[in-house]
Amino acid sequence: MTILPLHPAYVLYVVEHMRREDREEIHATSWTEDPRRLATPLCQAGVLGAAIAARPGEQAQAIVAAVNLWPGVWNAGMFATDRWPEVAVETSIWLKRKFIPELRAARAHRVECHVLERYALARRWLEWLGATAEAVVPAFGRERETFIRYAWLSDDVPARIIRAQHQDTGPAGAG
Repeated sequence: MTILPLHPAYVLYVVEHMRREDREEIHATSWTEDPRRLATPLCQAGVLGAAIAARPGEQAQAIVAAVNLWPGVWNAGMFATDRWPEVAVETSIWLKRKFIPELRAARAHRVECHVLERYALARRWLEWLGATAEAVVPAFGRERETFIRYAWLSDDVPARIIRAQHQDTGPAGAG
């Protein structure tokens, strides 16, 4: 696996080749569906992240990023191409060993993300990464889609968890 910087060309490639589920989730919470307008903000100041490729010299297959919303609070996300399975395991390990510690080093006391309620695979992946489901957020998407808010809190922040009332069944796996 190769970790690349969040260069606009890498981000644009992944945006243009996103998995269907990622496209649905991102479009539900975006002002635009234009790939260039979606990709540009991820390469600006206040963003921590990486592009992930399977091997050196290959095109990126996943983007992992966290945007600093205000001091101590970040919004994280990940989206990938259909080649995600080629980098899923190594990316997941990298997130736990490197990316989450980088956010802590950036003095994050809260990192949150939102996932479409129906995207059970991504929800199980976030839980494997240590995120906690905090709330069901009805009508969060532009077409009134329901999302689940997940968060990682620093050890010194007590969590008040609102358990999602929706239970999923099915195989576990990377989002």
